Parts: sequence; structure tokens; C-alpha cells
Amino acid sequence: MPDDILVYTAMKILSFFAMGSFRRRCHEQRGYRKLALAFAGVAVIALPLGFRVWKAPAVQAQSLSAPHLQFEAASIKPSSAGLSGITFAVQPGGRLDVENNPISNVIKNAYGSIRPFVLQGGPDWVDSDRYDIEAKAEGNPAEPEMMVMLQALLADRFKLKVHRETRELPVYALTVAKGGPKLTKHIEGSCVIVDPNSPPPPGAPGEKPRDHCGNNLIARGRWDASKVDMPSVAGALSVLVRRKVIDKTGLTGFFDIHIDIPSDPLAGNDPGAPSIFTVLQDELGLKLDSDKGPVAVLVIDHIERPSQN
Repeated sequence: MPDDILVYTAMKILSFFAMGSFRRRCHEQRGYRKLALAFAGVAVIALPLGFRVWKAPAVQAQSLSAPHLQFEAASIKPSSAGLSGITFAVQPGGRLDVENNPISNVIKNAYGSIRPFVLQGGPDWVDSDRYDIEAKAEGNPAEPEMMVMLQALLADRFKLKVHRETRELPVYALTVAKGGPKLTKHIEGSCVIVDPNSPPPPGAPGEKPRDHCGNNLIARGRWDASKVDMPSVAGALSVLVRRKVIDKTGLTGFFDIHIDIPSDPLAGNDPGAPSIFTVLQDELGLKLDSDKGPVAVLVIDHIERPSQN
């Protein structure tokens, strides 16, 4: 899975594209960020709510940038909601609704729903200060155009300047553990291929709904995936371990994953709980080895707190 796809998480929620509506949500509790991002082609919702990951090109918003792609009106105010939860929603009619967001989360969405570890640099307040943003565009622009407008708004009101580069950063190499893989090979026909423009018809009464092919969902201590390849597995793991995961298993084909995972994948909150590293080896016959590798990042060169409206 390419670096700059991406979620929330998912996010987004759960991943999630309603007809004519597009929402991304985040929640935080006890200082642990639960990221929820929803965006075209990629959705992530981070633990413990859940996330989905689809392979798709990230929104390369810079290539769309044009002088006329700006919001007609926008309001930016410091949020007073504390840790009560956050919302990032692109809605029909050219409306952007952002509530209680760290500006780092706004930047990640504006530049292609990038993963947290991809955003580099900037002062500490980009993660601690929270803002409410209401913006309105003319007409009913598509989500990529709305994100270009958000970039322009960030440049105007926050004086944001960024650039992309590749850096050598800590990564994890995903390999096969001793004893071999324990992955379940996907059986053709065991999941439903879903056309996002044409929802599948309802099943027969009492019939258990089949999984959707390509689902890659982590939610409430479970990982359920249907017909996913190893790059997709690595992409989901990189959200869990908050670091780029490089697939070095050499495994091909498609797999189904249905396992329990720790609510805190790195077991930072409960030292007695199994970590994702232990679960991977025991359940899937895979392991993560610390390594270094090239990671495409977005670097904050300059940013200022915005002036009041």
C-alpha cells in the first residue's frame, strides 16, 4: 500500500461513504488518539472504534490547485470542547464542518488523508491547539477540490508552508515467522464484490450477510479482512503500529483474516496484555522486525496561529 494513501482512520466512518455525504470522525479518550478519517478510496478509523483500509491513490491536491479553488466564506475559532471528541466532515453543498480538531489532523486531511507518521515538523501546538472550522464553497465541489480549498485556507489563515520529501525513518519489515505463515487463503465466492455506485440487494430473510471483498476492518478488538493481499495487510498494520510497514513476506495471492487483537496494539496501557507483535506471530505466523527505510513525508516548513475572525 503506498505511503501517501491513506486513515480515520477509516477512519474513514467506518470508512464510509454515504450517498452524497462524506464524513470523517475522531474521538479521543485518556489521551489516546482514536483517529477517524474518511476520504475517497481510503478509510481509517483507529482503535478501539475500528478502521478500514482500501488501496487507492491519495488525493494529490497540489496538482489540482488553481486560483479559483477557494472557499467563499470560512470561520476559524479556537475550540473549547476539550477532549470530548472531534469531527471532520465534508458535506454536500460545498460545506466543510470541522469541530475540535488539532490543526495537525486538518493538515493530514487536506493533503491526502496522510498517516500520522507521514507529517513531520511544526511546533508542538499543531497537536495540542484545537480549532472549529466552518467553510462554504460555491456549488457542490467534489471532495478533492474541497481539500485543495482547505490547503488554500491553511496557507491564508495559518500561513502554512509545506513540502514533500523522502526521509530515512524507522519502519517495520513484515516477514514470515519461524514455522511458516498461518494465514487463511481466500476462497473465491466467499465474499461479495460491492460496486460503491450500486449497493448490493438485501439477502434472504435470516441469511447471514457475506463479507465485502476488500474489507480490511479493525474494530473493538477484532481484525476482520476479506480477500486482502499482503500490501493491504502491511497498510493496516502500519496504522496499528504507527510506523510504515514494508511487506517482505514474499507471499502472494489473497487472504482472509478473522482474529482478536489487543485493544491497545502496542500494549502501552496494559503491560500484561499481549502486543500486536505477539498476536501476529501466534495467529498469522508473521512478525515485525525494526528496520529503517525510505518514507515519503510531508514537512511543515512554517505555520502560525491564525488571527481571530
